[in-house]
Amino acid sequence: GRAGPRSDVSVPVVLTNLRRQPIRIPTTNIHLNSKAAIPIIFAFLVVTSGMGFLLFSHTVPEGHNGVKTSWGATTGEVLNPGLHFMPPWQGTYDYPVRQHLYVMSATKDEGATLQDDSISVIADDEMTVDVDAAIGFRTDPTESVWLYENIGMFPEIKDRVRSQARECIRESGNEHEGMALATGEARAEFKADSKKCMEESENLQGVEIVEVSIRNIEPPQEVIQ
Repeated sequence: GRAGPRSDVSVPVVLTNLRRQPIRIPTTNIHLNSKAAIPIIFAFLVVTSGMGFLLFSHTVPEGHNGVKTSWGATTGEVLNPGLHFMPPWQGTYDYPVRQHLYVMSATKDEGATLQDDSISVIADDEMTVDVDAAIGFRTDPTESVWLYENIGMFPEIKDRVRSQARECIRESGNEHEGMALATGEARAEFKADSKKCMEESENLQGVEIVEVSIRNIEPPQEVIQ
């Protein structure tokens, strides 16, 4: 029989038709109104300038010295309270230089700890009395760099004040009889001796002891009864 029509005859025709039809890619025309662009540009500048301000500035609070650091090490420079600009690899540790009060008391929630923090003192006559005390102190503003390099941050300063105060109060109380301490007869001398002991301690270099206050001295219960 007769062979059917050849199918390959139409291929060139189809390809030719495809070449003649232009390929259209959908496009979107974006028209930016210059008036509408101004708020966007302004917002962008505000955000970027704000980020730069935060990254390159630091405010030293009032009552503090800013110990300047670079890559974590001190530079020896102390910044006064106020706004300062510096690169991101520099920073400060803000050392408090105002007077602080460290309280050690038998009354819970009154002192620096949440428990009985009174100081047990063995008097000259072997009587044990419990002493409530408050230490007024501040760091020497001229020693901020030394303190940061040799002792550390302010919590370490407070720990030293606490430890030395307890040691000095116990040592000074040993020089007096228990009832003389409890009745207040020897209290003035007791306070003065305790303060002098703290002032002369090498552990508190760079720390000024403003006041040692003896708030209460409690003798043993059998003596009270």
